[in-house]
Amino acid sequence: MCGQEAALRLIAFTYALQAFRHHPATTDERILLGARFADATAHRIAVHFDYALSQSNNHGISEAIGLLTAGTFWPELSAAASWRQQGLQALEAQVANLVADDGGFSQHSTNYHRLFLQLMTWGELVQRAAGTTLPAATRQRVRQATRFLLSLMESDGTVPRYGADDGANLFQLSGCGYDDFRPALGAATALFLGERLPAGPWDEAAMFLLGPLPASAASELTFTYDHPRSGVSTLHHARGTAFFRAPTIFRHRPAQADQLHVTLRWDDEWITEDPGTYSYNAPGVMNGLAGARYHNVATVNGLDPMKRVGRFLWLPWTACQRLPEARGYRATHSGYPGFVAERRLLKFPQGFVIIDRLRGMLRQPGEWTLRWHGRSRVGLEKLSIACSVASAESWLTADETTGEGWYSGYYGAKTPSYTRRLTATGEDIIFVTALGCQIRLEKNAVIVDGESIGINELS
Repeated sequence: MCGQEAALRLIAFTYALQAFRHHPATTDERILLGARFADATAHRIAVHFDYALSQSNNHGISEAIGLLTAGTFWPELSAAASWRQQGLQALEAQVANLVADDGGFSQHSTNYHRLFLQLMTWGELVQRAAGTTLPAATRQRVRQATRFLLSLMESDGTVPRYGADDGANLFQLSGCGYDDFRPALGAATALFLGERLPAGPWDEAAMFLLGPLPASAASELTFTYDHPRSGVSTLHHARGTAFFRAPTIFRHRPAQADQLHVTLRWDDEWITEDPGTYSYNAPGVMNGLAGARYHNVATVNGLDPMKRVGRFLWLPWTACQRLPEARGYRATHSGYPGFVAERRLLKFPQGFVIIDRLRGMLRQPGEWTLRWHGRSRVGLEKLSIACSVASAESWLTADETTGEGWYSGYYGAKTPSYTRRLTATGEDIIFVTALGCQIRLEKNAVIVDGESIGINELS
C-alpha cells in the first residue's frame, strides 16, 4: 500500500541478490521472479510518485532511490531507462530541498536523519554500480548531513533523540543495538567523507556494503555543534553533553511540539531525554508522545506551543527567537497565547544550568509546569531545581491518564520511566535547574557555584 515500504523491500531484495547471486539457491526461476518483482515495484512507485515527493521527507527520497535501483539493476526492463532518469532527477531535487546548508534534515528527527543517510549510502552504491556517482551538489549535501549527525553522536554511538521515531533502520548488518548509530554513520562517513570511525563491531555494516575499509581509524573530522538554522545545538562538558532544541525557522513541517527542549547526558548516562514515539496510532494521550508535556520544557496552563490539527501536522509553526548568550544558548518563543517562554542553557566549570523565565505579556498570571523526563528516578534526582515563587513538586511513573512516566525505546513498546514536575502560578516566574553545579535563587540573582548572575540579565 505504501510506495516507500515497497521501495525499501526492493532495496533489501537487490542487496540480497547481489550478496547471494552465486549461491545454489539462487536459481534462474528465482532470478526471473526477482525481475518481475522489481518491475511491479517500480510501476507501483511511479503511479503515485508525485504524492511521495509532496511529503518533503524520506518518502520521496526512498521512492526515488527505488526507481533508480530498478532502472540500474534490471536494465532489460522496458521502462528501466525512464525509471533511472526519473529517480535520479527527483533525488537530486529532493536532497537540495530537504537538507539545509548546515546539514539538518527536513523531518526534524535523529532517527529519520539516520534513515536518510542509509538511503543515500545505498543511492551512491547504486550509482557506482553503474560506473558513476551521485551529482556533486548532492554528495556535498549528504556530506553536510553526515557531519551534522556525527556532531550529535556520543562515543557509545547513541544520540540525543528528538522528533518522531518509528523504528526505521534500513541496513541491520551488524550486531549493534538499535540505538547505536555507528553502523549507519560509519558507512556514510567512509563513503562520503573518506574517513572512518574508531574500529569496532559497527564496522560490519560498512564492510558488507562497501567492502574493505581504510586501515587507519584516525579521524580528521571537525564538527560544528551549533546548527541554528535546523534548531539543534549542543554544549560539551568533560562529564557530559547538553542538547538544545530551538528552531528559528521551519522550512518543513515540525514533527513534535518540542520548542526549547533540553536533553542532558552526565557520566555516560542520559539523565533527561525525549521519551520516544511509542505509536502514531495509539488511542488517547500517548498518540506519538509528540506534545510539549512529553518534552523537557515548561508549559503554561496545559497548552502546547502549536495546535495539533492532524496526526502529523501542527499549526502554526511556532519558531524560536535566538538571543546572544556568552555561556551557551538562549531562545524565546510566544507559542503560548499571551505568554513568553525564555530558556537559557549555560555551561559552567562544574556542569550545566538551565534557566527558564516565564512571563505574562499583560502581567497576567499563568500556571507553569516544568517537566523533566528520564528513565531513572536516581538520574532525575541529580538535578537541583529552584523556583522564584512557591512551587509544588510531583513525580509520575507509568501514568495512563497523562501518558507521562513512560519511555519508548522501540516503536510500539513502552516501559515505565519517570517524570519530575514542578508547578507554580504567577505572572513572572523563574525556574533554575542545575546538573553538577550548586545553585541558589535569590530575589535579584541566581548564584551558581558562588558566582552571581543578575536577574535583569535574564530579560
